[in-house]
Amino acid sequence: MEVKGPRKDNPFNAQAWNAKAYLFALTDRNQEALSLVDKALEIDPHNPKALDTKGFILSNLGKYREGINYYDKAIEIHPNYSEAIRHKEMALSRLQKIR
Repeated sequence: MEVKGPRKDNPFNAQAWNAKAYLFALTDRNQEALSLVDKALEIDPHNPKALDTKGFILSNLGKYREGINYYDKAIEIHPNYSEAIRHKEMALSRLQKIR
């Protein structure tokens, strides 16, 4: 599956970089996803969806504590962001299992 990045006429679209990063993370292309979400966060460092995506990718890589920090940032900006809350709960559960 080929997923293109943001349109060449608007490389500053944080939502587009984030969407591509999330798709890559869902297909276990986490290293690539990490660089894409970092581009989104360079453009918009307070984007709760991008913060959640970064947490999701880090959790996929087994970096649960780091991921939780990003979920917390997303939830601080958008307290009712259910996806970030659910992702944080999953990361906390996995973290407890490896202790």
